Amino acid sequence: MNYTSEEKRKIVKDDYNAIADTYAKCYSEIEYCKAYIDEFIASLAGKKVLDIGCGAGQITDYLTQKGIGAIGIDFSEELLKIAKQNFPNSKFILADICDYEQKEQVDGIITKDVLFHLSDENLIQVLQKFRRMLKPNGNLCIIMDMPKEAGEQIFVEELDDKYQIYYNYLTPEKLKDLLEKTGFNVENIQLVKDNDNASSYATGLMIFQASNQMTKKNTMVKE
Repeated sequence: MNYTSEEKRKIVKDDYNAIADTYAKCYSEIEYCKAYIDEFIASLAGKKVLDIGCGAGQITDYLTQKGIGAIGIDFSEELLKIAKQNFPNSKFILADICDYEQKEQVDGIITKDVLFHLSDENLIQVLQKFRRMLKPNGNLCIIMDMPKEAGEQIFVEELDDKYQIYYNYLTPEKLKDLLEKTGFNVENIQLVKDNDNASSYATGLMIFQASNQMTKKNTMVKE
């Protein structure tokens, strides 16, 4: 694929800015993943959390309602306008996670349907950054579509065929390997084969719970 990592991210950013209103309406429901978010909340030692790739802000708002000091981060100006308008009591920051840095460590990081928009190079950098931003024993929750076919591809945008979107679809095995290579302890993997909220390019949902802990625990896989 003859695109740089920066060009791939620009394709994604331009797409989400163009379809922001439609995207926010079509993907406003998070009921199907609240159980996984609640597991993540229960695992936290404190209440400082980053929602990476927060989009229109639904998960950030849910965390805020649960008493979590959540900050949503996204690089789409248009999606963050919607998030700030719909959830004025939540905090949001406009930033590209590949460039974003902060000195204050947090108790947890949650990210939904984001990592598959990053090249392998950016994925390694971002996962390493997650570890730096997490406190010792901090926790990471990844919620993401499980693909029909893994690998990089430029797809037609499902919500508006005038636009395109870049995906680097990951298998559960590859994501687990990347997490372990960057120093995470993968504690729980859940694979949901049937998920009505998945895109037509996916078959289901995968949920990873990982930690910054030094002592490795057994990985549990559920289907």
